[in-house]
Amino acid sequence: MKRAFVALMALLLALLVAAPALAEVSYPLVKDGEEVTLNVVWGKAATSKPIAEMKVVQDVQAISGVKLNVIEIADDGFGEKRNLMIASGDLPDVFMEGIGAKEIINYKDQDVFIPVTNLIESSMPNLKGILDTHPEYKAAMVAPDGEIWGFPYIEEMFGLVCNQGILSINKDWLDKLGLEMPKTVEDFKNCLIAFRDGDPNGNNEKDELPFLFRIGESKIGAWRNNQSIGQFFGCWGQADTGDRLFVKDGQIVCTATTDAYKEGLKYFNDLWKEGLLDPAMALNDEPGYRAKLNTEDVTVGAVMHFSIVDVIPKDRRAQYVAVPYLTGPGGEFGCKDNISEMHQVVVTAITTACKTPEIAASVIDLFFEPQRSVESNWGAIGEYYQIDANGCMQWVDELPEGFDTYNALRTYTTPTRPAIVLKEYYDTVVAYPEDAGDLYNDMRTSGFVDKHLQDPIVPPNMWYDPADQEEMNLISPQIYNLIDNYNATAITDGDVDGTWDAYIQSLEDAGLDRYLEIVQKTYDAYSLQLDKFVAGGAKQG
Repeated sequence: MKRAFVALMALLLALLVAAPALAEVSYPLVKDGEEVTLNVVWGKAATSKPIAEMKVVQDVQAISGVKLNVIEIADDGFGEKRNLMIASGDLPDVFMEGIGAKEIINYKDQDVFIPVTNLIESSMPNLKGILDTHPEYKAAMVAPDGEIWGFPYIEEMFGLVCNQGILSINKDWLDKLGLEMPKTVEDFKNCLIAFRDGDPNGNNEKDELPFLFRIGESKIGAWRNNQSIGQFFGCWGQADTGDRLFVKDGQIVCTATTDAYKEGLKYFNDLWKEGLLDPAMALNDEPGYRAKLNTEDVTVGAVMHFSIVDVIPKDRRAQYVAVPYLTGPGGEFGCKDNISEMHQVVVTAITTACKTPEIAASVIDLFFEPQRSVESNWGAIGEYYQIDANGCMQWVDELPEGFDTYNALRTYTTPTRPAIVLKEYYDTVVAYPEDAGDLYNDMRTSGFVDKHLQDPIVPPNMWYDPADQEEMNLISPQIYNLIDNYNATAITDGDVDGTWDAYIQSLEDAGLDRYLEIVQKTYDAYSLQLDKFVAGGAKQG
């Protein structure tokens, strides 16, 4: 944590002192009378228009003077078709999407992709400028051999994806029963008991479900914890994360082996015995979870969720309000999950088939211009967005005929990659999405923004050595299955004290210590890269 703080301070100082020098590229990239064509691959959703007809693609061609011969691969079965293309040697010049760190590592010695470290410096002013001012992203992009092998997908939304979910409570029920907003885990339990016994929905039936959440699957990059209870364990001293990993003073720890986890499980077993939890909690059933929030009469008192608009019907949404972080015997609710707003360290890559890599890099860089990145990521101006008097992109007032959601319109109008959307674009380049704004307000109310938004994480997209990755692939299913199963059975069966030692031993036998050792080694390498880039930025200043 100290290292991350020092790195952040050095970065801020560097930005205040001087802006980094950018590469210079002149467009169009080809002279009059010349013709350059790039064969480029995109995945295509069944409901999108032909990619070559999309505005952002046509704009990039017009500005660069380079023809893009678009090769579409249906999203359904994309991975298999991409792998066949690579295996056959029938390579495009650029995979505009669909390449990840795994593919780079798997094909690294097979003359498929080219390193792009120098191209970023010489031919990509937009991307270079972003990486110079965001060294944490550049550090994540560097492979173990010291090279950068492709271009990322980044979508910053004020930490939305890193938020582990919101605890919301039925304020109408609190008011009806004369209850105050809970402040401690004991207050929360007492509210749930009142919901169980007080008939707050007024139908004279015992149909109230005091607290609804799901037990999900844990894995690196897991995004299921937003409907689960991981944050509660912070009330006993250490919150639980989606991948069960936490960085404390530079050391990687397993959140599911701490005393806080043990004590928190006892609390939830107590709630279970009181009949305050969903009987189907352990089934990890998404349809069932949603159905319980959509009953004819309101039956749910408190719920863990990501965004309230995703789960609560519109006509009853106002009943539920975010609960400010609860406190407990050893700490406070809440933590940042190990999800990065750099969603992919590599999504776009140039292949060895490309005869003009400098031109290809500069073409790709056009997608990283702020307004064009927004268009590529969310939707085209004139279809999805309109420009207001201040030059800011705003959602169109009405959906065009044939579209019932903005997501459907997004899929139709844009390729979604390449794109980098940074938080500084909001309200200058583009309006912050309204539905995301509701979630952000709940994140502020709960305490996440003020208390955890800047916390360090264990990046989910670190470059693992191939041999280490293979070993992790063998170990992780065993340890995560043990953790997930124990999470559910300890709550429903109890006897945490009697089973804890055997549970810990089972994790050690499954290779947990080795797993943590690999993550620690890779995290240390990432941290060294981050320190190096931050120090370099400070020297430039």
